Amino acid sequence: VCSAETSLDIENEPDELSKDGESQLSTADKTNSEQQKSDENNLMTLLREKLSPPIPQIPWLEYVELDNYSDVRLTYPFGFTRQEHIQRTFRLLDTFEQIMNAEDSGAVILGSMGLSFFPREILQATSLVTLDLSGNAFTEMPAIIAFLLTSLTSIDASCNRLVQLPAKMSWMNSLQFLQLQQNELNILPHDIGECLALADVDLSYNRIDNLPQSFTKLQNLTCLNLSNNCFATFPSSQLAGLSALQTIDLTENSIVGWPKPPNAGFCWPSLTSLQLQSNPIVAIPWEMGETVPLLEDFNFDLGRVVQPDASLVSRGCSFVLEFIRRISAGKLAHPREFNIIRMSLFSLPSETYRFMWMQRLRASYNQLQWLPSRLCEMPNLTDIDIAHNRLRALPVSLARMTQLQQLLFHGNSIRFPPRDVWIRGLG
Repeated sequence: VCSAETSLDIENEPDELSKDGESQLSTADKTNSEQQKSDENNLMTLLREKLSPPIPQIPWLEYVELDNYSDVRLTYPFGFTRQEHIQRTFRLLDTFEQIMNAEDSGAVILGSMGLSFFPREILQATSLVTLDLSGNAFTEMPAIIAFLLTSLTSIDASCNRLVQLPAKMSWMNSLQFLQLQQNELNILPHDIGECLALADVDLSYNRIDNLPQSFTKLQNLTCLNLSNNCFATFPSSQLAGLSALQTIDLTENSIVGWPKPPNAGFCWPSLTSLQLQSNPIVAIPWEMGETVPLLEDFNFDLGRVVQPDASLVSRGCSFVLEFIRRISAGKLAHPREFNIIRMSLFSLPSETYRFMWMQRLRASYNQLQWLPSRLCEMPNLTDIDIAHNRLRALPVSLARMTQLQQLLFHGNSIRFPPRDVWIRGLG
């Protein structure tokens, strides 16, 4: 192999060359051409030496031609120095060695090789477990990959130009990790849900607008990244019943509404992270707490949301999540209660009056300065705890709440009704 210090740079000559100069230049070109051929011969010799066992004993390598690897061929690519080219060529030799040893190692790493085609030599390694094709220029993977490489547990084909995936994905029943981010996919194989072992799927930065209904079968799926795609609605029906799902990322889509439960009792019991930033969502439903009881990391665009009201949204995503969680917990309690103790509220949220199921209001240790008369219209409300706030008066309409059994308002500076009235008790 030629020295890495050898340079191919030819200094620019004046426009008008003497005949002697032209002759010298021609000689230099001829020398460089001969040197290049010599380099190529040396590299091919090194390839044969590096491959062990020799090529004749590996029938499937007989059709391997280094020149086929268009972006790393032995001729000098534009923009590469000879030193850089030699380094890339050595890397290519290592790649061939990886392919040859794939049956034993179980892995082939072809990341960032600049390849524009799928090296079919890989298909011979039928016991392959890990395949890394990231950072290349593939537009497709051969359909036969799903039939021959059924032992694969991990495929990383991110940062390519894939427009479709192999058909019959159902044959790859050992696949657990599928990384396909930053491609040009707009549709997924209808049977991708038959890859029942899938646990982590990254489809971000593609053009996908829907998921196959077979996704409902992926009961081992824990992480799903669908960010930066073209979803207009939340794919709730395709993800229904995935009890192992822990993370969903739908950032940078066009989702306008929260998913409607496809059936009664719909729930993601293990979901802890839900990312919805950069979507035009305007309302977060109260039923969300029942759908995702363990949710901890929840993010959306605060400036677009009108439900809950601004007094809650202005406190941030985590505060909204806690508020919603308390609503869900209260609906399951007996008696049904709305617990907003110690939430530093200055007024009762407007949504409070929609909860006609409420039997007990626990709003102590806040900053409430007044109690709206609308509260008295709650037909099932029997207990009110508004102790330790900043109230100065109680609404006259409380007298109409004939069902009211308990009213706690100590720790306030009540001026109306007068003290000699309210010390006599609720009656």
